[in-house]
Amino acid sequence: MHQSVNINYDYCNRESTRGMLFNSSITFFVAFNYSTNQNDYRWGRLHRIVFKHPLGAAFNIPTAAGAFPSPLGDLPGIPSDGGFQVIDSYSHAVRAKNANDFIFSTGPTNRVVSKH
Repeated sequence: MHQSVNINYDYCNRESTRGMLFNSSITFFVAFNYSTNQNDYRWGRLHRIVFKHPLGAAFNIPTAAGAFPSPLGDLPGIPSDGGFQVIDSYSHAVRAKNANDFIFSTGPTNRVVSKH
């Protein structure tokens, strides 16, 4: 194998291992329960939306005073897709310091379909 290919492969392996160790740390315990199994790393466990209500946190969705509980139970918010530079672009942090840093409250609201 060419040396540059080996270097890139080694770098990817090292960074993947580093990321998995970070995700399995106490920092992300509430989302992944110290797991190093990649099958446990689901997008919605970190990327969640909370719809903020103008009357305050008691009326946010979830929980809307208990009327709309969080589907993940142990984590606030509703699992969501989307991210940076995609159609469903959301305003979450790029880097997380804990399991709730990817929670966001705003995103795309309009869709336009047109035919020329």
